[in-house]
Amino acid sequence: MPEPLDDKEKDALHKERLRLEELVSRPGAASSALPDISDEEVVNVLAQYLPVDPVQRQGLLELDGVLLRSRALIDLLGTAGRP
Repeated sequence: MPEPLDDKEKDALHKERLRLEELVSRPGAASSALPDISDEEVVNVLAQYLPVDPVQRQGLLELDGVLLRSRALIDLLGTAGRP
């Protein structure tokens, strides 16, 4: 289902996409996301296929909008490497 964003939200989402790419890439590796994939698609694919608890995945997919979903993914991935 389309989740329209205004220009400010699109800029914020692009920055968050770049951060997500950093979080899921190996250190020193080039980004694995293809440049022709939209920011929205990157966020939604990560939310759907990252190896997380099914309850967490459902929570991500139920968030109201791709921008909230990207922020939740960053929080989730950012805390995954911490004890």
